[in-house]
Amino acid sequence: MLLSIFDNYFRHKPSLAEEVVKAGAIEQLSLCLEDPETSLKKVATMTLSEIGKHNAELAERIANNAGTLRALAGCMIDRDWELRQYACACLANIAKHNEELAQKVAGADIFAKLISCIKDEKVNVQKQAVLCVKEISCHSLDLAKVVCDMGGVIPFIVEYLNSAKGSAKLHGIETIGYVAGFDHDLAKSVVHAKAHITLVNTLREKNENHIKVAAAWSLGQIGRHSSELARELTDQKALNELLIVYMSTEEENLKGKSKKALKAIIQQCMEMDALRPLLEVADEEMLKYVVSQMAVVLKAKPEIKRAFAEKGSLKKLLELEISPESKLQAAINEIQDLYPPEIIQHYSPEYMNNLLKKLEGPPKEEQVKEEVPAGEPAK
Repeated sequence: MLLSIFDNYFRHKPSLAEEVVKAGAIEQLSLCLEDPETSLKKVATMTLSEIGKHNAELAERIANNAGTLRALAGCMIDRDWELRQYACACLANIAKHNEELAQKVAGADIFAKLISCIKDEKVNVQKQAVLCVKEISCHSLDLAKVVCDMGGVIPFIVEYLNSAKGSAKLHGIETIGYVAGFDHDLAKSVVHAKAHITLVNTLREKNENHIKVAAAWSLGQIGRHSSELARELTDQKALNELLIVYMSTEEENLKGKSKKALKAIIQQCMEMDALRPLLEVADEEMLKYVVSQMAVVLKAKPEIKRAFAEKGSLKKLLELEISPESKLQAAINEIQDLYPPEIIQHYSPEYMNNLLKKLEGPPKEEQVKEEVPAGEPAK
């Protein structure tokens, strides 16, 4: 009862939590974690979590108390599912503040236990375990490597995402984005776990906007590293799905994140077949990135210039009615310069009109009829 009072007492104010900590509460709460009484351990874990969530100083007091982190880690495999949930939440609240605290949590022998919790039959345990992984991995490259390589957690995050519903997906998707964003090798590991397929499906399915925001951001985090990773995404139609979201939403954050992801992936894409379909539906704002990258691809692969023209892409570009001073027009001009003038003339909108005019003959005002005087034979 007394612990419950403490829990409610400082849940909302850091200053109250600090007063309780000064009175020696952390040491006593840590002792409770070793008690055989499950209900006591649950309340002690919740109380430590409420203390640690406020700021780094309070979280550090918990982390530095001898044996507390390992005792919390032990609670992650308790038979009581609520205690498992509270332990994961408490460790997440400690790790979230900075890299040093996240390292201490990661060093408490937790990864095998986290995997067990991610696979737990209780959804609330799963969610808090995934949140804990996110709060560890988001701080630095080194911690992301620990999570991805030593921890081996990412495939289980992906498995979790494939079965999670609604908002329960959020922390898992964000974990993928944080890990993939740090460097190329980590992004490859994420792709190897097929996380990109799950992210594309998240955009394709009916999900709330904030879930799609996270999925779009995470796809951009993967694709921005290289053409190799961009191709992994385009093979799953990521550009198409991102463009659908970008073109169909009015929600500012979702539109902005999908645009940023599209730009990042497009600028790494070296496959013309992935870029070409975007010509048909993208708006002028997005087309400037698409066409600029098409110019890059055509310069790098001159052997595809013929196919680019024959499949109608050159004609489509020449038909666009845009400002001569726009960035899009500058990109189109760059592509035009790669072709002989007669090819550009052939595919220009005016070409067919000029041919048809020739079939009609000269204009009437230019026709001159030779008059033959009366009585003279015609020559």
